[in-house]
Amino acid sequence: MSNANPSTSPPPFSQRQWALIVLLFLLALAHRWNGLGQAPEPYQMADESHYLWAGLSLLHGEKATSWSLLPGYAKTEAYIGRAEIDSHSFHIVRPALDHPPLFSLIAGIAA
Repeated sequence: MSNANPSTSPPPFSQRQWALIVLLFLLALAHRWNGLGQAPEPYQMADESHYLWAGLSLLHGEKATSWSLLPGYAKTEAYIGRAEIDSHSFHIVRPALDHPPLFSLIAGIAA
């Protein structure tokens, strides 16, 4: 059990801590200035969306289901079908193991 007094405030920041805060703020501002906060082009983030879909399906079922850009799935039992979205073709597969399942689980839990 801690004997700390809840009414005491934390010590003020040192000069070094303030310098670090200002540096981080300036770096974040520089990234923002260069357009980091803008939305990506369509299908530029397909890999991250793959993680979300695979992770959510893995959490709700026993096998990860997602799309794959690997052509080898078309000749296996994992192949479910194909989706065409704005002239982009995706192979829908179960289980989706393009990446380690931990990646998908972390993204699925966050979603």
